[in-house]
Amino acid sequence: MTPEELEAYPPVLLRAKEDGFDKLGAAERDMLLQLPMNYIEKRNRLKLLDGDMQSRILEARRMLHDDPPAIISELLTPYDVNRYSPMESVQDNILFGRIAQGVQNAQE
Repeated sequence: MTPEELEAYPPVLLRAKEDGFDKLGAAERDMLLQLPMNYIEKRNRLKLLDGDMQSRILEARRMLHDDPPAIISELLTPYDVNRYSPMESVQDNILFGRIAQGVQNAQE
């Protein structure tokens, strides 16, 4: 997630807390549904993940895996070591992740 993407979350989270998730616009709901999939503590370094929050995110991921909303069910591909993920490049499928761009000689 880019710093700009992260900056967009606080007002949306506040509206969701005050008015409820269902009263958000479609784009804002989609944004919140992507948050547990895109935020990586070691990369984004916002110190947002304590043990309780990690448990809640893992539970949200489990729920999305077990019973995804229809709007995103075709977009989710749960990780399976024995399956190719059509949403990723061949290289990302092989590496199960992306190459760290800021690491010297990471490509090799």
